[in-house]
Amino acid sequence: MDFGRWEMQSWDAIPRQEVDAWSADLLHYRPGGAECVLEVAQRVAAFLGDLRLAGHAQALLVGHAGTIRLLSAMRDGVTLEQAALDAAGTPHRIAYGELVMLDV
Repeated sequence: MDFGRWEMQSWDAIPRQEVDAWSADLLHYRPGGAECVLEVAQRVAAFLGDLRLAGHAQALLVGHAGTIRLLSAMRDGVTLEQAALDAAGTPHRIAYGELVMLDV
């Protein structure tokens, strides 16, 4: 996710009202003026669609925890918006270097 002017800043350097605004609208708020969570979810969904079209029985993906949480949340019957909210609301519990296996 592109965090714009928030990139490489400590949380203390980001105005509290901006963090609160993001927390109030996780799907659409653009932290640091950059990318919103819904746009990230759209990118990940497009990638997943391309992967499915490729027809491979299995694939190895290396990614960040946010992408892994999004892929985990994208299950049948869930809207993209709900998957994005689920992923954004999931506490970060993926360990550095952890292997996560998904059946998507």
